[in-house]
Amino acid sequence: MDSLQWEKGFIRISQLSPDFVKLSDLQEWLRIDVGTAILIMQYAKEDLEVVKSGRWILPRHT
Repeated sequence: MDSLQWEKGFIRISQLSPDFVKLSDLQEWLRIDVGTAILIMQYAKEDLEVVKSGRWILPRHT
């Protein structure tokens, strides 16, 4: 996501919402199949729900 983040101006995971990004745009920007684009959008939605619920924990670097 780093490349997409900087090239397209994405700075928050909430920007990867169907309210703002179409699957076809994500596919084009990343040159990926629709199934992969759907997975990215699903993961972003799940991650955002965890953050909003207060259950999110910063991963530790090893």
